[in-house]
Amino acid sequence: GTRFLVARNKSGERIAFAHFRFTVQGDVVDQMRGDTVLMVHDLHVVDECQRKGLGRHLMTLMEMVARKTNMSRVSTMCMMGDENTRAFLSKLKKGAFAPDESMVE
Repeated sequence: GTRFLVARNKSGERIAFAHFRFTVQGDVVDQMRGDTVLMVHDLHVVDECQRKGLGRHLMTLMEMVARKTNMSRVSTMCMMGDENTRAFLSKLKKGAFAPDESMVE
């Protein structure tokens, strides 16, 4: 099932969230095969909280959840041409987030 990790400020207002689920690598191409993954479907941070490390922190928490639940990796989809997301992902883990071509046919 789908899950959410929600970040709130001191006033209790939602300022960010990660939408994720546990699945297998091939699920993104409708093939239930491959490694177990924690798939991050969405990561949103309100404008005034962006570029302050909150998105990076949420992705670090996703990685911790993946380790705790014995997932082999954290995965996310990025649309072609979405340079902002690609730039964000390339900064995580010193570039360790990289395109996964293993399920693309």
